[in-house]
Amino acid sequence: MAADAAASFWIVTLPDDERDIDSARARLSADEQLRAERFRAADDRTSYVYGHAALRLLLETHLGRSLDRAPFAVRGQGKPYVIGSRLGFSVSRSMRKTAIAIIDDGEIGVDLEAIGSDDSDVAIAHARYSDDERTWIAQSRDLEERRRRFYRLWVIREAFAKATGEGLGRESREAVMEIVSDSPALAAPAWRAFEGPRMENFAVAVVVPRQRTVCWNEVAWSALSGSRD
Repeated sequence: MAADAAASFWIVTLPDDERDIDSARARLSADEQLRAERFRAADDRTSYVYGHAALRLLLETHLGRSLDRAPFAVRGQGKPYVIGSRLGFSVSRSMRKTAIAIIDDGEIGVDLEAIGSDDSDVAIAHARYSDDERTWIAQSRDLEERRRRFYRLWVIREAFAKATGEGLGRESREAVMEIVSDSPALAAPAWRAFEGPRMENFAVAVVVPRQRTVCWNEVAWSALSGSRD
């Protein structure tokens, strides 16, 4: 692939029942199945199974071959990868949606968050965000829009941490945000952030190397897996 080839980003809507859970689980590695069983909440367990099955289906499409339940290898930074492939990928789940980003050769990070309905984000913003970021959040008179702005900044930061391998919850010196034309942007010379399509209750962003663009896609699990609704 050319160095400037577009990365692929998918928002997958997961089922709200377990009618297809057995076929989804059968696609996972033994390690993934074990991890799924560690979730205490049934909804979290179901979301994990469908989300990781969707990841494997999309990776198989990009690779043109079956992964045959093979486990993912892990680099020193804790980032998973497919043995024998240069594909980079990242996955993020929230409620009944999964965001999956795939790049042919390089690093990539994605984060998806359900927009909260309380004010706990205010304290986080004051602790982690810059003056310019806090000002941009506060400029909106609408409470829901202020919360959305908080999460728009948050998902870019988390996607950047995944792309660079810095690790969640750790601030990188490069993770500097700036507001450009009333939108957040990542002021990192080697990286570029793209916000996903606006969704009513979610914020999502993907971070890729500066020269890359992103191709957005939305699909339901049933269409991806070929199962019936």
